Amino acid sequence: MAIILDRKRAVAVFLIIGGLTTAVYGANLFTQTLQQVTVQSAAQMIEGCDPTRPQNIPFEGMAGTVRFNCIGATSPPPINFPAAIQSSSAGTVIATFSLAGTGYLSLGVVTHGGDCTTASVLVSGAPMPLATGDYDYCASHAAQPVGFVFGQFSVSWSTP
Repeated sequence: MAIILDRKRAVAVFLIIGGLTTAVYGANLFTQTLQQVTVQSAAQMIEGCDPTRPQNIPFEGMAGTVRFNCIGATSPPPINFPAAIQSSSAGTVIATFSLAGTGYLSLGVVTHGGDCTTASVLVSGAPMPLATGDYDYCASHAAQPVGFVFGQFSVSWSTP
């Protein structure tokens, strides 16, 4: 009988100490579950979303650039992040695209969140070095009237 009482006292003391520890160190705020991750091929890049979304809208009579990335996108692939593309390792890549009929003059990539004036201009079909990191697209355009619609286009990435 004495052993049972000692065990009950030990449990009670443990619970009191545990409660004091929680009071001193704070309560658990939340628990997060980290999803499973599947190993992918050795490709150097993955998309952030498809389609990307424009982050700024051109104004009448003003030339400039439109930034495209995944902020606010509703159709992510298995891995979602705000940049349009993510390069997991440095290497040489080839972007293939056509801006014909879209109203855009050139296309470039810039570090995610970086200034489009520093974008590296892409030449369709030409190899280019790309460092590890997250990137957005920047499409330059000439001044256009109200109601002008810039056309949709696709960019395919490959290795040489």
